[in-house]
Amino acid sequence: MVKKIAAVKPAGAVTTQRELARMANVSMTTIYNVLHQPELVNPATLKAIRRIMDECDYSPDALAQAMVRGKSNIVGVMVPRFDIPYFANMVCRIERCISKRNYKCLMIQHDDDPDKAKEAIRVFRQYRADGIILRGCSRGSDGELAELAERYRLPFVLLDEIITGYERFTILPADFDDGWKAAEKLIGMGCRRIGYIGWYRADSDGLGPRFEGVAAALREHDLESSADLYCKTASEYNAGCAELKQLWRRNGSAPPDGIICSNTSTAVNVYCGLKELGIRVPEELKLLGFGGLQNQAVPESQNILTVRHDIDRIAGCACDTLVDIIEHGRLPQRAVMVPSMM
Repeated sequence: MVKKIAAVKPAGAVTTQRELARMANVSMTTIYNVLHQPELVNPATLKAIRRIMDECDYSPDALAQAMVRGKSNIVGVMVPRFDIPYFANMVCRIERCISKRNYKCLMIQHDDDPDKAKEAIRVFRQYRADGIILRGCSRGSDGELAELAERYRLPFVLLDEIITGYERFTILPADFDDGWKAAEKLIGMGCRRIGYIGWYRADSDGLGPRFEGVAAALREHDLESSADLYCKTASEYNAGCAELKQLWRRNGSAPPDGIICSNTSTAVNVYCGLKELGIRVPEELKLLGFGGLQNQAVPESQNILTVRHDIDRIAGCACDTLVDIIEHGRLPQRAVMVPSMM
């Protein structure tokens, strides 16, 4: 119990734990317990010492504490860009979820630059992060990110993409099933000539599992599945308008009556292109995107149909899986595919 409080240092002055112990007339062990095991400290003593800490503006050295404890309670979160609504919402939900587990987030965007992504992993290591939630650059080289984290002994969970050899560490939407559901939605609305505009992996010519689900549903209904109806965008989020016009030129005599886009950002860009062409949505053409986050700067984008990713569940699964690895050493046995909502 605190017997007598000595003179408190002026606010702003750097205070050490030894000085705190002297000012509070307690042992260094008590100061350690206040910082790390407050449940072991007498409530009156705890309150008094915390008041001294407040008056001294005391802030413990997090890195030094991490070195002593072997744990920082920091989780690194890396995504392509914070200004993309999907990732902004994902990061927001991860922060809320992980904070409930007594962790703080260190967030970095890599701008789809593999070198910047590798540097981010090094930064997480420097700050002694306990683990990482990672969305890579969607390139074949993303395997190097997982290998780097593994080399640094940093537990990690992958968002949204499968990396060969690390499949079981992935939390992602059920892309094939979602593509199937999207096509069934448009077919049920009367569409018979459905196009696809989207992006999948920068170093691949393929369009990915969402497209494969769409194509499978079209085959099931004996609808045309021609290459002329499909177009890969130049980038993941800032394209679609030019690709739409390209698709329209290829199908001038028989244009599509429905278009599915790999994400809602692309769908908004396609919507703007359709507007330029004088095509009314949804009266003349049904338009659908994945993600469920509309562009408020384009009010008419509410006319775009969406397959909404369950971001809360994806973020929750990612946090739970990572904490399980960090605290219990329990490695995931398989990828978690989260169904989306229409």
